[in-house]
Amino acid sequence: MTVVTLAVLGASCAVGLSSLGAGFGIAYSGAAMSGAVTERPKAFTKSLIVVILAEALAIYGLLISFMILMQI
Repeated sequence: MTVVTLAVLGASCAVGLSSLGAGFGIAYSGAAMSGAVTERPKAFTKSLIVVILAEALAIYGLLISFMILMQI
C-alpha cells in the first residue's frame, strides 16, 4: 500500500465513522427531544443544542478528512 492509499483510506474512515456516530447521536437525542418537547414546549431550545452538537461530530470528521487529504 502506498502513502496515498492509506491517506485516502484514513480520510474516508474519518468521514464515514464520524457520520455514523452523528447519525446515532441525532437519532437517540432526537427521539428524546421529541418526548421532552411534548411535555414541556419551553425545553425546545435546550434540546435542540444537543442535536446540533451531535451534528457537529460529522462536520469535524469532514474537516479532519480535508486536513488528511491536504497533506498528500
